Amino acid sequence: MKAGELVRIKRASIGAPAGSIGLITEVLALNASGGIYAILMAGGGGTRAREVRRLGADLEVISA
Repeated sequence: MKAGELVRIKRASIGAPAGSIGLITEVLALNASGGIYAILMAGGGGTRAREVRRLGADLEVISA
């Protein structure tokens, strides 16, 4: 995965339920198990977009 890809969250957590959609903004770390990614969440209705960090194993690429 790389920055700019649209992803779906597979594992629910506080602030990001399973099935949520977001855009990868930054690759924070890469390793043998996938990596850690910064994701800008879609929607939310607030004035400020929310960014979360997730493991690559918890993401599914929707669009490259």
